[in-house]
Amino acid sequence: MSAALIITDLIEDLAGPKGRANHCREQLMARDLIAHVNAAAAYARVRKIPVIWLRTGFADDYHDIPPHSPLFNHFKHIGALRLSNGGCHWLAGLEIKAEDLQYEKSALRIRR
Repeated sequence: MSAALIITDLIEDLAGPKGRANHCREQLMARDLIAHVNAAAAYARVRKIPVIWLRTGFADDYHDIPPHSPLFNHFKHIGALRLSNGGCHWLAGLEIKAEDLQYEKSALRIRR
């Protein structure tokens, strides 16, 4: 059986202190999620389980969002999740290692 640890969307716009759509920030902080994610990633690495970091992001003109998605159109309206700005940066404190895999996803594609 193959396994991987996939960590998704722990980025500034969704959970950072100045994020444009950071509604979950309070819960993230109250549950010390960054420390728990770092511990899980370290546990996986020791056991040779791949750690994969996956984040959502879009082009500046949002040509790559699904046109009929209320959620992604809301992000477009508020200017969130653009790959060219800091909103798609990983949260401070996350321990991403060189051997980990990182991917960016939009509704239409996944990029390494």
